[in-house]
Amino acid sequence: PVGAKLPYHVNVGYFTAGGLTKNTSTTERKCLPGSYCTGDGISRLCDPGRFGSTFGLSDSKCSGNCLPGYYCPEGSTHPTEVMCGDAGYYCPNQTEYPFGNYFPIPVSLGYYSIGSGGSAEFGDGASAVVTRTD
Repeated sequence: PVGAKLPYHVNVGYFTAGGLTKNTSTTERKCLPGSYCTGDGISRLCDPGRFGSTFGLSDSKCSGNCLPGYYCPEGSTHPTEVMCGDAGYYCPNQTEYPFGNYFPIPVSLGYYSIGSGGSAEFGDGASAVVTRTD
């Protein structure tokens, strides 16, 4: 805080802000959704494949994993951040990525993916079927 003679410890779930330099922060703020703060004053975005839905998260696991059939880019705030799958992309099944999909995968040349609304859920957890065009 302003005028403090000694530095204060940053609370877990908060990051520091204000001040003239990165070493002279004057306040702490609650970590925003899509990020986590371990108590070192730095706010970090949730990793791809994970989401952070609440303020004040302090663990790199954030709120949890993205749901199958969706992918969560870095800093996502919902487990269904982006629906996966269309004619040119698909999300792998749960066997390949048991904690949700990190990103859509382009289909191989000569193939396309199909499904309701560009994405479909199948018994094995796949979010799209890849079909050869020839």
